[in-house]
Amino acid sequence: MNKMVIIEKTLLKTLARHRLIPMECLEEIDRVDVEIKPEEITVLEERYGHEVMALTKVLADKLGVCGRYVHLGFTSNDVIDTSWALIIRESLELLMDKLVVLINKLTQLTRKYRDLIMIGRTHGQHALPVTLGFKFANYLYELTRSYERLRHVYNNIVKCKVSGAVGTLAAWRDKGLDIQESICRELGLEPYLITTQIAPRDGYAELLSILGIIGSQLDRLALEIRELARPEINELVVEPPMISSSTMPHKKNPVRAERVSGLARVLRGFVVSGLENIVLMHERDLSNSSFERIVLPHSLLILDQILEDTLWILDHLKVNTEAIMGNIELSKKTFASECIMVKLVTEKNMDRFEAHRLLSKLVDETLGSNKSFREVLLDSVVSKLLSIEEIDECLDPGNYLGSYNKIIDRVLGYVEKTIGG
Repeated sequence: MNKMVIIEKTLLKTLARHRLIPMECLEEIDRVDVEIKPEEITVLEERYGHEVMALTKVLADKLGVCGRYVHLGFTSNDVIDTSWALIIRESLELLMDKLVVLINKLTQLTRKYRDLIMIGRTHGQHALPVTLGFKFANYLYELTRSYERLRHVYNNIVKCKVSGAVGTLAAWRDKGLDIQESICRELGLEPYLITTQIAPRDGYAELLSILGIIGSQLDRLALEIRELARPEINELVVEPPMISSSTMPHKKNPVRAERVSGLARVLRGFVVSGLENIVLMHERDLSNSSFERIVLPHSLLILDQILEDTLWILDHLKVNTEAIMGNIELSKKTFASECIMVKLVTEKNMDRFEAHRLLSKLVDETLGSNKSFREVLLDSVVSKLLSIEEIDECLDPGNYLGSYNKIIDRVLGYVEKTIGG
């Protein structure tokens, strides 16, 4: 409401400076302390069924003679949409600041665990070796992309909607564009190039989509941590201990990570309705309004909570290197099968399908016996094609990390370029 009052007062001052209302009103506006209480609006809103009419009537009564000019040439959404721009500007600046803190924490984790080898998993199964730093770098990259998205939507949506009843500025006749420019400049906003009675709702849909994307990215990170904190994996631990079960003292529940996931679902649920709000009749209808009053503030607050929870989780995250090393051995180093297959194809001229079929058989034999993968390989035709040194090279996970270091450096360079070092 305070922002709506600021916008209405800015209109009056601008009209006075452009000689459309008496100059005396300029002093009157600055002299009068306009403090409006919510209950004053509520009483009149019940009578008018319109909160902006109620606000302008209360404001007019407080400004005396000059009150007759309140809202002159404005339409309600000049006040509402521009107020949203001021609110969203402050909100996005807070969210971007927190996102930068989160990105910096992930940068530190990426650097710290750059070379800590662990098993990578696809479909929940052991795949190939990665490093924990490489894993963190993936989230770092995604969230930095979303920081860029927020900056982009900031420029698209933090704009001044001052254009009158159907967007033509008709009420101010030939001074319309000058008045628009003056009001927007006073509020520190750029005007939309063109509008109907309301600002284009594609901007709000874009905002909700980006908030939903960020929530989903942090949901994925929260899920990763929840999965790796399972007792049978135990590679990551959140300390101090997570919340205990109400009946099972031994069980520690990852409630903050689960809250991130639950709130992210709410954000995703808002996106479709945000897209629906783009579709309005002619120069506008009111079907968007009720949705926006609920969803815009809630979405911003929800992402703020998700960011707070994620920051807390990362601040209390511990890495269990012993479990990480032990888990690599669970699948008996059968991750080396791809490396062996590639060697057979590229160095020994074996058909790739034949090599794949052979390695699949040897992996099954390993997992169904008490033998190590190395023993099975040495007892197979592979030992006649590859030397022991070549086989052992593949069995060392540190030898099969590809270009992970250069890829991490590429991500760190992108982050530094985007948000600074």
